[in-house]
Amino acid sequence: MRKAIFFDLDTQKDFMRRSGALYVPEAEDIIPRIADLMEYAQDFRILVVSTVDTHVKDDPEFATFPPHCIKGTPGWEKIGGTLFEDRLEFPVNWRGQVPDDLMDRQQLIVEKGTYDPFSNAAMHEIADRINKATCLLFGVATDYCVRFCALGLLEYKCRVNIILNATRPIRERTGREAIEEMKDKGAEFITTAEVLKVAV
Repeated sequence: MRKAIFFDLDTQKDFMRRSGALYVPEAEDIIPRIADLMEYAQDFRILVVSTVDTHVKDDPEFATFPPHCIKGTPGWEKIGGTLFEDRLEFPVNWRGQVPDDLMDRQQLIVEKGTYDPFSNAAMHEIADRINKATCLLFGVATDYCVRFCALGLLEYKCRVNIILNATRPIRERTGREAIEEMKDKGAEFITTAEVLKVAV
């Protein structure tokens, strides 16, 4: 079993680029850190679980947020450096058999139609397979996908570390609240530099 797993959360152009439909404030500032983490994962063959926010036209979520991450549009695409060749993809409505070599892949792509990555049944299978591993989370947004992913992994008794300087919230207040909630539930916090200085 791998000692640690990276969770690359919603690093898509609509969130990460200022020109995006739902830009997360200061998200462009963390792109270099995300690039370093992804390169590190590739160098040390660390499994990366990447969530991809995936919507359709007239999605119910657009009553709360402007249209964003509509599948097939440029904004739905992940930013450069966050896709590996050796990857396995799970679409939004995935229902099926998880392959036996799941944990031998370099990257697992989990599409989700809500804030919560665990809305895709594949995430439950992945969390079960990783067997209480140490999970290092980065990406956006702290108050949405990062929060839901962390809380879900904690329910599976994983050790959760948020790489705080490689995440950003949509709103400062709800970001602080999410950090406090994750901390209260048992999440720990780490920096990119602390991750990169040692092989995980």
